[in-house]
Amino acid sequence: MSGAVEIRLARLFDIAEAQGKCLRPKRGKDRGALRRRCESGSVVQVAPGYYLRASCFEHLTPPMRQKWLVNAISDEHPSYVFCGPTAALMYDLAVGYDTFGKVHAIVPQSSHGSNSRLIQRHTYCYRDLYMIEQILITSPLQTTFDCARMLPFAQALAIADSAARAGLVAPTDLSQFADGLGKVAGVKAARRVVAHMDARAENGGESIARAAMIDLGFAVPELQTEFVDPVSGTSYRVDFLWTRPDGKRVIGELDGRQKYEDPSFMGGRDLVGVLTDERRRESRLTASGASVCRFSFADVCNRPRFERLLSLYGVPRAA
Repeated sequence: MSGAVEIRLARLFDIAEAQGKCLRPKRGKDRGALRRRCESGSVVQVAPGYYLRASCFEHLTPPMRQKWLVNAISDEHPSYVFCGPTAALMYDLAVGYDTFGKVHAIVPQSSHGSNSRLIQRHTYCYRDLYMIEQILITSPLQTTFDCARMLPFAQALAIADSAARAGLVAPTDLSQFADGLGKVAGVKAARRVVAHMDARAENGGESIARAAMIDLGFAVPELQTEFVDPVSGTSYRVDFLWTRPDGKRVIGELDGRQKYEDPSFMGGRDLVGVLTDERRRESRLTASGASVCRFSFADVCNRPRFERLLSLYGVPRAA
């Protein structure tokens, strides 16, 4: 690579990073040079034609990388209004990483072109227009409704729960919004999401787990119910709670690696301290007569295994 190309790419990367976006090279010579740098590992192609320095790529979380990609696309197409899961990402909602393969945008009806491997183009009408970081996006209501009708139930519920948790969307408002649209593709799926969205879900993993429970025909659990430790008086909140017809209660707990690895979740404790406190907490919960069913996100994603596990603990079925 010539010194001039090296210097120009370094300058272009500096400008792109300062603006919080991926580099979209315009010169064919630059594109060829970037492909060679991808082979050497110093540059990462985030999406076809969009690049980040490897050092920057490793520093950014997957949602931030996607935001930088959207920033670059918006810079190239300023008339695009980003929608669906792409708009949900800009609102910092619980968007699944597996939706990042496509960027959803409403384009002018007069524009030419078709869907690409990267951009899913839409031409439907929207009501309100919002702007975040100079990016045009659909309103929170429109965004949540579009996700509810576009995406699989579990992904849509995670986004709707997080929108309610953030105070952006209320179920009644979303229901009225759907009523005002009349016959729209996917409205039946959207209404199912509206019927189950709940701001008490603490994260996307809990929402996806609850969606799996509903899909498998189990009763909808109570969320974030408090139990009081009979010894210390400490209050514990549990992820899920069912009461069986015989009166026995079943607690569901979604285990994640964060609380055992992320210092912000460990509260200054080491791993042994975290595990000791977790055992004490579970012993106090079972002292109330409830059984505790623990499961991982991998269990949730394996539907047959998850169904067997919940059935084993006697989780009641929906009426």
